[in-house]
Amino acid sequence: MPAKLGKDAEYMLRNILRKVNRNNLGDLLRKWDCLPEIDLAGKIKRDSVEEIVEKCAKKKIGYSRIADLELHYAESNSKSKTWSIWNVDKIGDTWETMEVESMQVKLQEQLELYFDVVEVNAHISGGTYWFRIHIDPVGKTKANTVYAVYCPSSPVLATANLKLNQKTFMLQAFVVVLNCHHCIEPHLTGHCVWSLIQLALKKYINNSPKELCENLPESIQTVLKRGSRKRKHDSIEENVKNLVFENLTTKKKCILKLEECFGQDELPKLEKIEYRLKTRFQGDVPDMKKDDDVFSCSITFEGSNVLEGVFNLAKCGYTSAKVKKQL
Repeated sequence: MPAKLGKDAEYMLRNILRKVNRNNLGDLLRKWDCLPEIDLAGKIKRDSVEEIVEKCAKKKIGYSRIADLELHYAESNSKSKTWSIWNVDKIGDTWETMEVESMQVKLQEQLELYFDVVEVNAHISGGTYWFRIHIDPVGKTKANTVYAVYCPSSPVLATANLKLNQKTFMLQAFVVVLNCHHCIEPHLTGHCVWSLIQLALKKYINNSPKELCENLPESIQTVLKRGSRKRKHDSIEENVKNLVFENLTTKKKCILKLEECFGQDELPKLEKIEYRLKTRFQGDVPDMKKDDDVFSCSITFEGSNVLEGVFNLAKCGYTSAKVKKQL
């Protein structure tokens, strides 16, 4: 009788494979490293899926290992989720050094205090710890899978799929595991988790002592270098073929000023920026002009890449406002 996977394990495995593009299937399996001998070259996806399921059954790969595969898939498709950043406030002067396996075990122990059934999977990628936390509150609410990314030796934690009724317990578990006082939400959310983490790390570094800035932990350096490349922009000489500038000296000064404010590297992708401020009405509507009281308002910028959009507005001369240093 041929070996078979458990019902839940096979369902999850087939569900993952169903969502993966055929061209990306080989790369995903290599990251997983549970079926190194498998060769999918020249096979249609349906045959590949059946072969993977069959080999997993023969090797008796259980639910936990397939959950590892799901975590790799979630990482490679992280932009399909909405991520929120949390800042954890450490106890003491230094961050506790912890391996990902040790953190996984401690997190499992803490979450079992709050939830009936919980399973934690983890791996390292790009200098960060990735976690898949499956919560199944038996007989209460629907099961949910939370994803978390933590940058070691830093206060930066990112979460996705975190439900409101689970938030307090989940954050408390991370506070205990990381030996921290509490978690603070800086209202930083978006789909590109790497960009969000980079923004949070830059803010942390700018507000840190000089000694830390000169001796950044390797994990933080790895994350900050990820995807870092020079911004592409046309030179003035190339633009002259299509446009005539009245003052090239002013144009050069503008570019230098922008590079000073925004840096020369491409900016992290951020889908939304909201400024909250207090101001007075400055228009000429009679009924409102009389009211000299200060009122609160918010200004929201939204788009696929807001920071580059602000840069381009300044480059075109439509705005002269600087962004915060950490941006």
